[in-house]
Amino acid sequence: MTLFWTAVCLAFTSLLRGVVGFATATVAVPILLDLGYSLAECVALLLSLSLVQSLAGAYQLRAQIPWKRVRQATVWRFLGLPFGFLLLFSLQDFDPDVVKAWVGGFILLAVGAQRYGKFLARPLAGCFAQVSFLSGAFLSAFGSGGPPIVLWTVSQSWDPKQSRAFYFGLSIFAVPLSLGMLVAAMGQDAIAIIGQGLFYSPVVLVCSWYGVKLGDRFGRDSLNSLAVGILSLGAAASILKIL
Repeated sequence: MTLFWTAVCLAFTSLLRGVVGFATATVAVPILLDLGYSLAECVALLLSLSLVQSLAGAYQLRAQIPWKRVRQATVWRFLGLPFGFLLLFSLQDFDPDVVKAWVGGFILLAVGAQRYGKFLARPLAGCFAQVSFLSGAFLSAFGSGGPPIVLWTVSQSWDPKQSRAFYFGLSIFAVPLSLGMLVAAMGQDAIAIIGQGLFYSPVVLVCSWYGVKLGDRFGRDSLNSLAVGILSLGAAASILKIL
């Protein structure tokens, strides 16, 4: 039954990502934690799906990828990965409610970056190395390195397609290394979870594609605002629960 609800969770969150543009991990991690997965298992599952999505996206937008910036960011992201793993495995020993509170804080940061990052664009425009380092740490700790790097990307004069191509380009280098580090730390458990993620990947790709179509049909801005409200309330509730 857990496998069924995992499939439902990943289908829903992939659909939502297509509609509003959020990373799947932002929505999926709290649900997967409630289904009984550890945070490390959540990260392994979501990174395996991210790799499939990023390879498909990078191939589709390969002409738009700013490879010079991708290479520069990748160096700093690699340096940040070990620090994220330290946080990830430190959280494994905490009460599940504490872990959910940490994830809630991550979600609030992700929502803030997505909605209000433009207000920080100017002061962060010269902090490329720092945000890239934090992006690597977030990737390995929570399965999504988006929030820090988004704050820098909005300072660039890129169109949405170039920004997405940049994110895809980053992922095709950092995600495989992250998965390799998880396998080294978790052994067969990580391999089993990664295999599970690859099994779900066709469903995720289809739902992401349909979500884009759905967002275009019903109005992406209004659906985005609704999703932001729901995510923010859920994240705040997770944090307040331990206070």
